[in-house]
Amino acid sequence: MNPSQPNPVVPASPTNDGVSNCGTLDKSECSKKHEGKEKASKDSNDGVSAKQRNLGMIDSLVGATYQQKLSIPIVCRVATLIREDKQLNFTITNDDEEGGLFDDIVFKSDDGDLFIQAKHKEDKNYTITWDDLTSTDKKAPFAIRKYLKSYLEKGWVEREKPPTLVLCTNIELHEDVKTSVKEYPFGTNIVDSILKSITNDAYKIDLNILKVETKNKLLDYLKQNSELGTLAKLIAQHIFSKKNVDFRNDSVQTKYRSIIENKIATKKSKGPECYEVYAEFFNGNMEFKRLFEVEYKLQLIWDDIKEKGIKLEKAKPTESQRREDENNPKRICNSDSADLTKKLAQHIYFEKDIDFQIPVFHKYRYVIEQFIATDNKNPKGGYVVDAKTFDKVDCNDFKMLFDIEYQKLLNTLKVWEDVQNKGIRLKKENKKNKSGKKELSIQIEDDHIELPKQIEDRQIEKFFKSFMIVCNTKHEEDQVVASIRESEVLPEDIKDPLSLTLTFNKLGMWILERMKDKRKKPIERQDIDELFKYIELLSQFSQWKGSLERF
Repeated sequence: MNPSQPNPVVPASPTNDGVSNCGTLDKSECSKKHEGKEKASKDSNDGVSAKQRNLGMIDSLVGATYQQKLSIPIVCRVATLIREDKQLNFTITNDDEEGGLFDDIVFKSDDGDLFIQAKHKEDKNYTITWDDLTSTDKKAPFAIRKYLKSYLEKGWVEREKPPTLVLCTNIELHEDVKTSVKEYPFGTNIVDSILKSITNDAYKIDLNILKVETKNKLLDYLKQNSELGTLAKLIAQHIFSKKNVDFRNDSVQTKYRSIIENKIATKKSKGPECYEVYAEFFNGNMEFKRLFEVEYKLQLIWDDIKEKGIKLEKAKPTESQRREDENNPKRICNSDSADLTKKLAQHIYFEKDIDFQIPVFHKYRYVIEQFIATDNKNPKGGYVVDAKTFDKVDCNDFKMLFDIEYQKLLNTLKVWEDVQNKGIRLKKENKKNKSGKKELSIQIEDDHIELPKQIEDRQIEKFFKSFMIVCNTKHEEDQVVASIRESEVLPEDIKDPLSLTLTFNKLGMWILERMKDKRKKPIERQDIDELFKYIELLSQFSQWKGSLERF
């Protein structure tokens, strides 16, 4: 009758709320508290009566994990769904490797999958900022980068219906973040129904509603594969645009200030606070040199394109062509974009006339004439090409693909010629390098979040469609008991305080036993059916026993 009866949880002090799962921010402190509670539990087992355990107080799960507490309302909601839909097929697992970083609670069903990462913060006044979300530190609990990395590694980007990925926490978003994201409108599907059982506050990051500056910073953060790459990009941008390197406002540049001042900027001045770039340093750091050249070429691309222009003979389209093209004039099929960008890059770079007899040019003649080639002529006789016009073309990653193709054609010598002509602008400290080492190299810590070398906007957009942040979770004891009361897992005649407390304790112990089970056997429909039948009988027995004692 009793499904996998675990050992009872010993009542503990109701005042502490510091223990959480492996995702807790203040991990070391929580571990100490947890060890202390385990010791206290062992010492007091013999002194607690069976009656106390059966009655159980709401605080008996204080020593439980955040993950465990979140699982209780989820199991209750699934039990209610079972009663509403007798055909519901599902599994629930904890610490499931299939979930990647979203492994704490994994719900899978025919109607959709829900993977949850639970992050508990003891300081309830703490709010999640953009700095938290855009950290590059592996240990940063809310860093979006590592969740994107897990999403890509698991291959979910290729799935037609990827799982709903939830970063779940007991704290709030900072107001600056709240104003940039949108509240998630819960639907009536099963996954949303389960999420609703643990929170009312869920948020989605929508790139389309972000301010341009915030969006660009977020995309740069997600697409930059390493701190080394971040540094290379920053230096490339500053040299190309002749901007002063500002050590006050950028943590990466500040971190490598000694390198920049002593090995990249040489002593020979090209002007006030402008120094020649020491190319030999780059030769001693080949990966850094490669990343720098890639980033610098991206800066040079549009200067080169504007200088050369695009050579073609514009023709007036026929009336039928105009009508056909005006229906969707800027649309380019994704299957054609690679071929079109490659050929466009080659014709512009080598200053060749566009030949509309080439099939892909013929197919997209209207796009090339009306949206890629502007109406302005350049000194070389071609039409001016503007980067902004590429953004108007309706095709995923069209400009990015073009940039990649054009970058391949640019001569690396042109990079270093431009770098030496411009120099690097910065204000050096008067004091010399404190390390005293003559040979300086760039070393990146192992705790940095590395991403694949080439990430497309399409992949990031798909990730954000699956990903959400859930805040202010209903995991406190009174909230969980309230969720049990509101659910349909118990008959109305046994929803008294005693029965609710028994249900709460039994669910907590049952989930804890499941979490500790090394076999990682998933929770299925039959398990939940048997569990709640047992809880119902236990509640009825306790009611009957109480009535008998009063009699």
